[in-house]
Amino acid sequence: MNKEMTKWGVGPKFALISVIYGIIIFILHFVYYPSLTFEVISGSVNVILGIILLILGVPIFLIPAFTIDKYFYEGKLYKSGIYSFFRHPIYAAWIVFIVPGIVLIFGSLLGISIPLFMYLVFRILIVKEEKYLERKFGQDYLHYKKEVPCLFPRIEFAIAELFVWIASLPSKTWYPVETGKLTEGLYVIKDRDANLFIYSDRENTICIDAGYKYDDLRNEFRKINIDPDSITHLFLTHADPDHAGGVDFFGKFDLFKGAKLYIGKEEEQMINGTTARLFFAHNPVKIYKKYNLLKDKDVVNVGKIKVEAIATPGHTPGHMAYLINDKILCSGDTLTLKDGKVEIFSPFHNIDTETQKESIKKLAELENISILCTAHTGYSQSYKNAMQQWLK
Repeated sequence: MNKEMTKWGVGPKFALISVIYGIIIFILHFVYYPSLTFEVISGSVNVILGIILLILGVPIFLIPAFTIDKYFYEGKLYKSGIYSFFRHPIYAAWIVFIVPGIVLIFGSLLGISIPLFMYLVFRILIVKEEKYLERKFGQDYLHYKKEVPCLFPRIEFAIAELFVWIASLPSKTWYPVETGKLTEGLYVIKDRDANLFIYSDRENTICIDAGYKYDDLRNEFRKINIDPDSITHLFLTHADPDHAGGVDFFGKFDLFKGAKLYIGKEEEQMINGTTARLFFAHNPVKIYKKYNLLKDKDVVNVGKIKVEAIATPGHTPGHMAYLINDKILCSGDTLTLKDGKVEIFSPFHNIDTETQKESIKKLAELENISILCTAHTGYSQSYKNAMQQWLK
């Protein structure tokens, strides 16, 4: 397919030069052992830290090594998963994790020069590989290059993904709806384990929640033939990464550039760092664009579309549910559906489950709801039946 560059890029040349240098350095290390060694507090700490780096580095190397085949031969640019942390994870695995881990275990002062030397070689050789990718993928790669670091992942991205991974552990029983049309004017988008909802009356289009990140959503919108640029009003139920990441993910990924943004007034504390989201961890989503704050029972009219904000605290302090045209209720993470019945959201994810129960009772009193849309567990068109146990 490609005579100019294989799937391994400049990797073989990089590996050969690095291995030769590494062998020379470790020969010197053992010749002068133990005079040119160091300890981080103690030899045991050296070994522990080194093992941690190896544990991190090995999967960072193996995952792209086993997945690159498919995308290379299909001629596709892969930007998800581990490639959303850094553009060159295979090189990063060795330079940032594996080799420093080995150096720590041996406590080699001379060995410290190995990752530094490898980085220098990488910077020289990678120019050719980057130029090739720019020619092959054009603006798509230039955009990716601008947003995603080369070797050293931005700490905020790492924290955000770790946060999402931890938060997703109890979610294995979630069953989001596949992307498509639900009822007249109402559409659903699936983004990983979450759903966001779009309502359009052909004159105006609004969206409830924003999913995880920019790149995960573009293709899903194409499936329902709706251009994200047509969305004029975006309503966030709350600021967790699976609901707000697609809005303004660290100022980098904004899928809804032209939309007015709305969020609950009490939820602002979750995006300005005032309140921790989970134990001592703060919400990793930082919304940099202008947003409008809503209070309970506030109404926003978008042409003929009426959107009423209903304060439903518990999952987060400022969580909002949204009632569209008095009939469509988007509950966010206020509740879940199981066997057609409303239950509380996973307590692991809630800041205050007792308050959330009161919010569910509040929603149970609503009349004439034609469809209940949840963020992770599907929807129900039998609202009264679903809410029966929550009625006073």
